[in-house]
Amino acid sequence: MNKRLFLFFRILLTFLILGIIFYKIDIRKFISIYKNINLIYLLLAIFFYYLAFVFLSLRWKILLIGHSKDFKLSEIFKVYLLGMLVNTISPATLGVDILRGYMISTKIESGKSFAFASVLVDRLMGLFGIFSFVPFSVLVLKGLPNPGRIILLFIFFAFFIILIFYISWTPGFEILFKRAVSPLSFLKLNERLMKFYDSYKIYSDHKKLLISGYFLTLLLQATFSIQAYFCAKALSLNLSPFVFIFLIPLINSLNFVPVTISGLGVREAGFYALFSSYFTPESSVSISLLYFISGVIANLPFGVYLFKSPFKNEKKD
Repeated sequence: MNKRLFLFFRILLTFLILGIIFYKIDIRKFISIYKNINLIYLLLAIFFYYLAFVFLSLRWKILLIGHSKDFKLSEIFKVYLLGMLVNTISPATLGVDILRGYMISTKIESGKSFAFASVLVDRLMGLFGIFSFVPFSVLVLKGLPNPGRIILLFIFFAFFIILIFYISWTPGFEILFKRAVSPLSFLKLNERLMKFYDSYKIYSDHKKLLISGYFLTLLLQATFSIQAYFCAKALSLNLSPFVFIFLIPLINSLNFVPVTISGLGVREAGFYALFSSYFTPESSVSISLLYFISGVIANLPFGVYLFKSPFKNEKKD
């Protein structure tokens, strides 16, 4: 019941935000922007979307540590894009993470415990990369509302991620976690959770890999920004790519809590607010939707992996 209620809330909020945005803009002007889309620039936007997921796949491959050799980069890339497709067509909030964790677990000996631990660390690294970059973006760009508060908020978020890593790797936390899960003997849930924690704790001995993952996060955020830049170019809207590089991570950070379906509405509100100094509201929203649509177009070919395995070799016994 709670899941259905939350889903209803997310759908309602998606339409509510989009409704407010489209109420505030001139629909005719908005539609006219799409009349002469430059397909070359749109293809370039899709190319940079793929490139961003190459960096994402490389980050995850690095975080698979000893299992990294079991996967080709192309296989992880396929799993990621399939997850993105499922996340687009499904109302599930964690479609990408659940699907990629499950699919990776089918090919490694340690199974679900390590697979989902790698997904968790990969997700935390992504959040830390965005949260730590946003304060720098706010310092560089001018005209943002309440810049001081934004900087402090995201510095707090970034340090909170570091704190999660630090505390969760301490012996004291391990003892408390073991005590907390020990009563959960049903279906051996306590054993499963301890295996997951043990897999997660492995990363405390691989901090250099986490640093590599952090720099890849910065690189892929820049790549997503160039994707948005070419979406603007496709609509004959011109602005320095550096503005996109500093603004897009801030907009992407708005979706770290999945309160709407596929980030719709929240992303458009971000473009509407942050690009208002550079474009008309109609132009800002049009870039946002094309940014989303270009990703959807890029994800579609990977639907084939709903019917066949993205891996060349199955899990060894």
